[in-house]
Amino acid sequence: MICAPTGTILRPAARRPTGLSPAAYARSVRRLRDHLRFDPMSWDRTERTLRTLQQRSTDAQTPEQCQAVGQLARDAIISLAQAVFRPDVHWRSDEPVPSATDSKRQLEAYVAAAFSGGGKDEARSYVRSSVQLADALTHKRTATQTDARMAALAAESLVRLIALAEGHQLVGSEVDWHGVQVRNRYFAWDGPTLHALEDRPPIPVPLEAIEALQAAGHKPVFGTRAKLLQHQASGLSQVFETDRNSWRRELLQSDGQVLMVRPGAGSGAA
Repeated sequence: MICAPTGTILRPAARRPTGLSPAAYARSVRRLRDHLRFDPMSWDRTERTLRTLQQRSTDAQTPEQCQAVGQLARDAIISLAQAVFRPDVHWRSDEPVPSATDSKRQLEAYVAAAFSGGGKDEARSYVRSSVQLADALTHKRTATQTDARMAALAAESLVRLIALAEGHQLVGSEVDWHGVQVRNRYFAWDGPTLHALEDRPPIPVPLEAIEALQAAGHKPVFGTRAKLLQHQASGLSQVFETDRNSWRRELLQSDGQVLMVRPGAGSGAA
């Protein structure tokens, strides 16, 4: 048996579902291809929507504004699906090819075809969870800021996951590193590849990192790993030391809590 190198994305050859005649399958594929060819939704639209989503999820106050964040999250996921799904490559079911707005089925099919090994099921589950969070938020009349931020965070993480699988470099605000420089050390809470870097063993929090964050107008705090999602939904981000190329490492307090930050207004790369 020939094994693909680690990290290789397997793209199986197209296969016509057995439940469809060649002519019916060709018509189904042609309709979706035509839609994708002329529809402006692509990586560009995905990233524009994602940037709007990030801003709106921070500004949302009322339940209606929070529900609108859910719609933006849905739009970002639909655009993502249309940017990567190709029926002749990814669709291997006997069912009809999903419509151009059926992001859940499109992305599940994409994951099944593009991801090899045991990570396939986990990635498919993450697709479902991200879509469900966005859908639920749009219908929740008592939506809160936490609901909005969780849906936005899930959509953003899904976009980053698929971009990594596709080898696509996100542009605009996504390529900016957000952190502070202390001599030859860099402490970051966001960046285009931060969450894809190799994790090195954690180290105690350097005092200089805390001082640099405070000097730049940010608020350093500590949080537990068990509640990271809740911390992130409240506007906090975990801080790592990183070389911005191949590795990152957590910064720990003596009781095991991780360093996090609430970025100040207008925060960005430093």
